[in-house]
Amino acid sequence: MDAWCPIRVAFAAQVGLLSGRLAAVLRRSRRVSRALDCFSGTVFAGFAVRLAVVPK
Repeated sequence: MDAWCPIRVAFAAQVGLLSGRLAAVLRRSRRVSRALDCFSGTVFAGFAVRLAVVPK
């Protein structure tokens, strides 16, 4: 066990707590939810165009 283990555990715990809080905020905000839907739709449409255009 090296000295970095407690730091890694503390970092992972903070990431978990912050991501849970961020998820709660994002679920409550209809505006943010709609923006994320538009963003992900644009990304998937871009992938579809790239897949259709790139030669095999």
